[in-house]
Amino acid sequence: MSIIIHELDVLVKGTIDDMKRAANLFNKQQQTFIDRRLNVTIQGSKHKALPNPPKCGPNLPVPLSNGYWKDSLTHVPLMCRGQQWTREEAKKCLSDKHLYLYGDSTLNQIQKDLLYFLEQVNMSFQFVLFRAGDKRQGVVNMAFEADYIDKIQNCSNETPVFILNMCFHVSAWSTRAYLDRLFHTKQAVMRLLQRCPNAIVIIKLAHPRDVINIEKSVHSANYIYHDMNRMMRRVFDDIDVNYLDPWDLVLSHPSKSEVHMPEPVIRQEVYLMLSYICPEMVNNQDDDYYI
Repeated sequence: MSIIIHELDVLVKGTIDDMKRAANLFNKQQQTFIDRRLNVTIQGSKHKALPNPPKCGPNLPVPLSNGYWKDSLTHVPLMCRGQQWTREEAKKCLSDKHLYLYGDSTLNQIQKDLLYFLEQVNMSFQFVLFRAGDKRQGVVNMAFEADYIDKIQNCSNETPVFILNMCFHVSAWSTRAYLDRLFHTKQAVMRLLQRCPNAIVIIKLAHPRDVINIEKSVHSANYIYHDMNRMMRRVFDDIDVNYLDPWDLVLSHPSKSEVHMPEPVIRQEVYLMLSYICPEMVNNQDDDYYI
């Protein structure tokens, strides 16, 4: 046993040493050049460089870029057609729906922003179980994604909308265990769509973050979250689910890429989520939005 522990210590130390060397790939002069902002103004033709994207919905192709920021407050999605929702439009969209949110604190940010934006929403939130983190977590009335979805049996009076987030806090799981969790969730979603054909399922994918320290980069590096996004798409792609993909949205914003992004980023995620829930309400004539 002591031999195994010693070998593991050597492996961990070697990994940390390699990461420290990789962290010095760029010297200070190069990093200064990389961090320098360059403003480019394009003059001339007023013709659109990009075609209008399709309505938001399931089974959409993944574009080269998911969108861009028109300014620091307005994001223009390119994977599907979105808009800047007014309070009245959002209330009308959600008037006959119940939102079931299952995920981590990044999804809780969306819940809080929705309540701030609309003041009252028919909505339930369940924190992800079980999780890796730095705080204690109670297990009373907790459930895995599949159990949470299976609890909803009656959907005749309202449209259930499930927003699932299975990224942060579970990145330390083995690939096999994570895929097992995804497949159980997929089977629950399929059962949900059978008994509630009007149900809407949105999977919120992971976004990049600046790793706090070298030790956390072992289980929380961006390539891990990118790979988790790939696995989620691969598992759910043959059923009618929607993907709320904030990767480019977060990465291209002027603010620092963190787990908990500032309010303007969260509000644009909310607008994109509404565009998936009510694509028929998105203004198809708003051509100025896509220029």
